[in-house]
Amino acid sequence: MSSSSESEARSIVQRFAVPFFILGTFLIALLFWLVPRWLGLQDAVALRHWVALGSFAPALMALILQISDSQTRQDWMQGRGAENLVLSILAVGALYFICLPYASTIPVQVSAWGWVARSLLFVAGGAVLFTVLRQTVFPQSLQGWLVWLAAALVYPLLMLLAWAVWTRFGVSAQINLPESGAGGLMLSLLASYVYLFLFGGALGGEPGWRGWLLPRLLNRLPFWVAVLVVGVVEALWVVPLYFNGYYFSGDSLWQELAGLGLLTLVHAVWLGWVWVRLQGNLFPVMLLRTGMAVTPLFIAITPLSWGFLAVIGLILLPNLRRFEMHSG
Repeated sequence: MSSSSESEARSIVQRFAVPFFILGTFLIALLFWLVPRWLGLQDAVALRHWVALGSFAPALMALILQISDSQTRQDWMQGRGAENLVLSILAVGALYFICLPYASTIPVQVSAWGWVARSLLFVAGGAVLFTVLRQTVFPQSLQGWLVWLAAALVYPLLMLLAWAVWTRFGVSAQINLPESGAGGLMLSLLASYVYLFLFGGALGGEPGWRGWLLPRLLNRLPFWVAVLVVGVVEALWVVPLYFNGYYFSGDSLWQELAGLGLLTLVHAVWLGWVWVRLQGNLFPVMLLRTGMAVTPLFIAITPLSWGFLAVIGLILLPNLRRFEMHSG
């Protein structure tokens, strides 16, 4: 491709970057999510790995659009970039196997197609982790680290509070804890947190949703509108998982989809609030997202809990001022 044609193609992508991102994200995810059906896989483990791989679509699409810019492409592999990228991929794979026995019921043994998905998952996770770490501004004070710790723990602590309130008033709410005592609980919590940070949506989704899409929408929309638009897109994005056998729907599929959509919008407000208050720093947003993924493993989230989250979201949303972020 000539330099003029390349420049023209890049100009078109930049002009329609948001539609390109949304369309590409949906297509990449759908491609991976449909692989088990195309291959006729009956292996539940392989299905979960292909679904996890598809959940990296937002981050991968954001990465593709970033690298499509010549300056970004030049900087991305500058210096020891290739070496650090390989180390990131190896680290993701090592953490997977270290945390798996404590954080997931997925067995280590898996079919050949499951191994293909698993290998691709390590590559995708490593590439995204490498990129996120390069762009992250880590706290320079104890107070900053405490803010990050609060982002990691606020969601499970609030759900624990909600569970205590509901049970106090006689409402049935389940809590699941390991039977191996306090040590086993802490190990399971830590392993679950690391595992779900890497493969539960935080690393695969947030660099795309809040790291790429939200800042660009803010160039055109008020903050609360941009936050809700991202939430709507994210809610629609996961709908195919109800039709490929990953999510087992109950008697009312549309009721479950509506509940998922509302919860996704509430979560989008929370995540957007943390993102704007920490000046666009993505890592604490990913910590909050991980807390949202870990909590249901131990505390049953009831409709009353969702209402509790929604009330907090309604309190947060009107207090946000517009925070302009300009895409590079």
